[in-house]
Amino acid sequence: MGFSEPGPLILLSAVIGFVGTVLFSVALIFLNHVYLPRHLPPGARPGKVNLVFLCLACFAYALLAIAYLLTVTGMI
Repeated sequence: MGFSEPGPLILLSAVIGFVGTVLFSVALIFLNHVYLPRHLPPGARPGKVNLVFLCLACFAYALLAIAYLLTVTGMI
């Protein structure tokens, strides 16, 4: 393994990072709009615009993940 090509390891690392990005986005929506508002004063709560942009980012990441999986499996 010491003298193998680094390509597969780099690809695996990128995929793990991408999955982490998708999970982080979903967790951020849950944290900011489900859990924290109960514990914050009204002035510090995140607004609707924040939710819209976080949902857009989550949707974009999910679409990219699906596109990648379909490409890797040969369906596209």
